[in-house]
Amino acid sequence: DHKDMVLVHVEAPDETGHQGDLKNKMRAIEEFDQNIVQPILDGIPKEMDCRIVVCMDHLTPVSLRTHTSDAVPVAVYDTVSKKNETGLTYTEKNGQSAELKFKNGEDFFKYIISEE
Repeated sequence: DHKDMVLVHVEAPDETGHQGDLKNKMRAIEEFDQNIVQPILDGIPKEMDCRIVVCMDHLTPVSLRTHTSDAVPVAVYDTVSKKNETGLTYTEKNGQSAELKFKNGEDFFKYIISEE
C-alpha cells in the first residue's frame, strides 16, 4: 500500500542472443541504456529515495544462442541504503567482487522492497 514498483522488460537483447547477432545485441543494449535507463535516471528528483535495478532475467550468450542458468550481473542505483556502496564502475568483473549478491529471486526481491 505504500510502495510503487515499475518493471520494464525489453526483449531485444534476448532475441538478438538467440539469433547469434553480436552487433545487434550490443546495439539493443546501448539503445536500452540511452532510451530507457538514462531518461529514468535524469527524471528522478534529487530528494527522492529510490532503488533502480538494471538486470536481465537470464543470460542468452550469442555463442550459444540459448538461455543459460549462469548468474546475471545486476546494476543497482540505491539512495535508500548505503550498505553496498562500492564506487566501482559497472563491469562483469567488478560484479563478481561486489558484496551485493543474491542466492535466488526471492532474496533479490526482498532487497528491492526493503526499507534499509
